[in-house]
Amino acid sequence: MIVYSKNFKVSAGKKELPPKPASDVKSLVEIRAETWDTCEPGWTEVDTVAHCGGDMSGSFIWTLTSVDVASDWTELRAIWNRGQHAYFEGLESIFKCRPFKLLGVDSHNGGEFLNYHVYNWLKDHGIEQTRSRPYFKNDQAYVEQKNYTHVRSFLGYDRLEHHELLPQPNELLSL
Repeated sequence: MIVYSKNFKVSAGKKELPPKPASDVKSLVEIRAETWDTCEPGWTEVDTVAHCGGDMSGSFIWTLTSVDVASDWTELRAIWNRGQHAYFEGLESIFKCRPFKLLGVDSHNGGEFLNYHVYNWLKDHGIEQTRSRPYFKNDQAYVEQKNYTHVRSFLGYDRLEHHELLPQPNELLSL
């Protein structure tokens, strides 16, 4: 016969917790659902454009688009894949080239935008981070328009799947 005691407790030290998922970051980032009401430069919408040729499998080049709402200042960077580190490097590069202080970044709900790496960097620099409502493309009308006029009109819809091609789109997009 086995007897169980209520006072019996097994302890093996402090348990290491896994990293928090990106869904936790979503709860920290406020949703911006209204239209922009600003004349002050520094409030930016960001988005990515896939150069996948209609096939999202594998690795390929993406374009990171950043549009200032008040001034219409647009910066573009080609990045390899859409991971948080590639996105962060592109974002940091864009923000170093801006002629004015960055006040806020508004993005959609993708993991490249909503992760602790980007969230903490923006917070440490005093930059407000907001996100659009899921499945509401019109929440980011400024950057969606530039994705067509500044990215698709130059690079088209073909698949750019060779890493060594990365400098050429950056050269073209910076003209």
